Amino acid sequence: MKKILALLTIFIVGCSTSTSDGKYIQWMGDNEIANNYVRKGMFHWYNVEWEKAYSFFSGALEEDPTLFAPHVVLSWLSDGEAKKIHKEKAKQLVKGKNENSQLFVSILDLEGPDNAIKRNELWSKMHDIEPDGGFINHMYAWTIQDRKERINEFENFLQQEKEDGDTYFHILNALGYAYYNIDDKEKAKYYLDEYARVYPNGYNPHDSMGEFFYNEKDYETALVHYKKALDQYPMANSAINKVKELKEKLGNKISNNEPSGSHTSENWQVWAYSTAAPAYIAENATVLNASMEPLRVGTNGWTCLAANPRGMSDSENGWKDAHEAMPVCADGESMKWMQAYMGGTIPKLDGDGFMWMLHGDMGEDNSKPMVMAKGDADDPNEWIESGPHLMLMPKDPATIDNQTTDFNSGAPYVMWAGSPYRHLMIPVNGYYQYQSQK
Repeated sequence: MKKILALLTIFIVGCSTSTSDGKYIQWMGDNEIANNYVRKGMFHWYNVEWEKAYSFFSGALEEDPTLFAPHVVLSWLSDGEAKKIHKEKAKQLVKGKNENSQLFVSILDLEGPDNAIKRNELWSKMHDIEPDGGFINHMYAWTIQDRKERINEFENFLQQEKEDGDTYFHILNALGYAYYNIDDKEKAKYYLDEYARVYPNGYNPHDSMGEFFYNEKDYETALVHYKKALDQYPMANSAINKVKELKEKLGNKISNNEPSGSHTSENWQVWAYSTAAPAYIAENATVLNASMEPLRVGTNGWTCLAANPRGMSDSENGWKDAHEAMPVCADGESMKWMQAYMGGTIPKLDGDGFMWMLHGDMGEDNSKPMVMAKGDADDPNEWIESGPHLMLMPKDPATIDNQTTDFNSGAPYVMWAGSPYRHLMIPVNGYYQYQSQK
C-alpha cells in the first residue's frame, strides 16, 4: 500500500510536546502563538493531513524563526532546494538543544529504504532516553521492522494513550494499515472504521478508508470515501488524485454522480452548477437557471449558476458539459460583484467576496476583461483556460495589487490587473488540466 510506504519512508510523527524533564524533543519556544501553530501542525501531521500540517508548521516559523523542529517536518514535506534549506536550518538551530533533539535532527541524514534499520536503532535509542514521549513512541513503533512486533507496540501505545487521556486517533489509523500489511483485513477495517468514528471532522479517515476499498478493488465505495475526504478539505492532494484516477476507471458519470439524461433538465443543471463548489457548500446553495429563476432554493447564502457569457455551443441540447457551462458558486458579496461586472458598473462591496469554479472556465485574457476568444487577445500569451479554482473578489482591489499576475507560477495571482474588476485567482489541484503550466 502506497501510504504505508510513505509512512515508513517519510516518518509520521506524534504530538507529545512536553519538555518538563529535558528529555523530550524540544519542539517549542517562548512564543505561545508559534507553539500553538506547532501543536496544530503536529496534530495534522499525526493524522497524515500533510497539507494542513505544512501550513501550520510554516506559520510557526514565521512567528518564531528560532524553532528547529518544524524545519525537520518541512524538510520531509519538501523537495529540491526547499528541502535542503529546511535541513540546513534544522541543523543550525538545534545546536545547544538536548540529546533527543540532536538525535531527531540527525535522522535527516538517514532517509530512504536502505537506512530503515539505522532509523529504527536511532528511534530505539531515543525511546530508551524518554520512553514516555508520544512522538518518539510513535516513531519507534513505526520503524520496527518485524510487522507483528510493530502491531504489538502500537496496541500497547494505544492502550496507554487512552488510559492517559491523550489523543489517540492517529494510532487507530496506523493499526489499520499495519493489520492490512499482514493481510488481516477484518482487523484493518475495524481500526479504520473506528478512526473515522472518533475523528469525524478529519479528511484523512476517509482517505484511508478510500485506500482500503481501492486496494480491495471496490472502486465505487473507494470513490465515496475519497469524495467525503474532499468534502472535509477540498485541497487534499491524495483524494484529488484518486478521484481523478477513479473517474478514468469508472467513467465520468459514475465518478462524479453526474445525472443521466438531457443537459437541459433541471436535475442536470442543479448538479452541474452546484458542483462548482465543494459539497459542503453545494448541498445547501441556491441554484439559478439562465433566466435567473431558482431551480433550487438554498439556505446558506451561496448561489450557483452558469457563467459562460459565450452561451451554449448547442442550445437545443444544452451545455456540452459542466466545464462549458463555467458554473460559479458565489457568496453574497461576489454576487454583487458579478452583477456589477455584467452591467458594466464598478463593484461596490461591503466586504470581500469568494467565488468557487471547480469546473474551471473556457478561457480568459488575464490582462483584459470580456475577451471571448484567444484569437482576440492582444497578447495570446496572456490567455489562460483555468481548471478548478477559488476566487477572491476584494472590497478594495488595491489590497491585491502587490500580488503576481503570473498564472503559471501555481500561486494565487491577479486577473485583470489595473481594472476595477481585478480579483485574485487561487488555483487548486487540477488547475492546469486544460492548459499546461509553462
